[in-house]
Amino acid sequence: MTQSKLVPQVAILSTSLKTANELGKVFKKLNIVPDSFQSTEDFLISQIQNKFDFIIFDIKSCIYENAPIVLRKEVAHSQFAFYFDDQSADMIAPTYSINHLGYINASSDILGQVKNILVRFNHAQKLTNEVEYYQTFKHDFAPKQDALLKSHEAMREKLFYQDEIFSILKDISSGIKEKKSFTDIVAQLFDGRDYIRGYSLLELHDGGTKLVAEEINGRKRLNIPSIWLGKKNTEIDEHAIELTQNIVATLTKSPIITLTLSNDNRSISSLLLLEIDDSTLFSFDWEIVESSMSGAYAMSSMHQEKVVENRDIKSTFELLDKLKDKSSNSHLLAFDLSDIFDFKELRQDVEFNWSLFWKDLKLNLAMIISDGEMYTTSLEKFILVVDDFIFEEAFAAAKEFCQKLSLKKYFSGLELFEIQAVKIDVKEIPFSEYALIKNLDSGKGHKREAYL
Repeated sequence: MTQSKLVPQVAILSTSLKTANELGKVFKKLNIVPDSFQSTEDFLISQIQNKFDFIIFDIKSCIYENAPIVLRKEVAHSQFAFYFDDQSADMIAPTYSINHLGYINASSDILGQVKNILVRFNHAQKLTNEVEYYQTFKHDFAPKQDALLKSHEAMREKLFYQDEIFSILKDISSGIKEKKSFTDIVAQLFDGRDYIRGYSLLELHDGGTKLVAEEINGRKRLNIPSIWLGKKNTEIDEHAIELTQNIVATLTKSPIITLTLSNDNRSISSLLLLEIDDSTLFSFDWEIVESSMSGAYAMSSMHQEKVVENRDIKSTFELLDKLKDKSSNSHLLAFDLSDIFDFKELRQDVEFNWSLFWKDLKLNLAMIISDGEMYTTSLEKFILVVDDFIFEEAFAAAKEFCQKLSLKKYFSGLELFEIQAVKIDVKEIPFSEYALIKNLDSGKGHKREAYL
């Protein structure tokens, strides 16, 4: 049997002399003297001559002639790993689909990470040498050869899923730091992953009597109907989870993973359903994903509550007083809810969740117009005062939000086609007392005939 080298030939490619020296010192502590290169051309020439066993690529030095250097034929038979720091962390995404031994993070214990990668290197080398041996004598050792190949493939698959878990956790962390809504985190996290075929976020509505799919602006969102639970629930229990799984299983072709989410670390507040490829059902550590997503959900919920609590709602009289400032460069954005009130007057049998609607409205407007002052002028109208320099963008964002807002979420027991004519109107009012009073007096007019 061919024996692996006791001391591997190691190369380091980094345009940073400081990085190369730091990595070189770590290898010397392990009795390995690496060859360091700052020039990609010098490295490739030496690689042709020496065929290094193991290479560490600084992620910032991996592109050569507009293509990844790790895909060149000169390094096809070498094992390699990637080095990155805080400035280059965003550059590792293209390496997820490449077979390699792992990553070295500059902000962590470099010596420990190098030791761990060398353990993988030695194991991979051992497997490679054994595969070569059994290929030479495959007529007599075919069964053993097959077993080793399967073991090698299993190791590669395991490494892929380990790296993918790292990628998911990194993306979740980025979403939290950017204070994105949880639905945006879900869409951005799973839209780009091929093994996820669909997703849906279910939450309790109508006093806890049913689970309703939240609106998510993502291309893989599953079309899940409302699920009636048969009783009022303050939290999602095992019966609700089992009922949901049985219903959703009839609507999808692939397996469904149900992740439970909590905003208080005690009770289940939401269900995140993932339709996945068969191959990932048992090979993926879904408990880690569930724990991380639940943490993101809790932090997003806390952020939303803080945003809503901090939103100071002022009166009509305070707005009139503000309009006395003739030098102001502000604009008024008026939101008219009279469609909702007119519809409710016609359909008194239909319940509307006013508190949830008002909470969502304040939250979303606070996110798209963070500095706008909000004033209530009547039950049917409220007004935002927006600075001149952001008004055009704020007006467009507010109109887009009101057009996309699904009021079906707040009407109990109605289908979407029944409330298609119910809209929230957004318009600009000149910054003056006269214009405001004229707008409040004229109103919007009733549209009852539109709903009949």
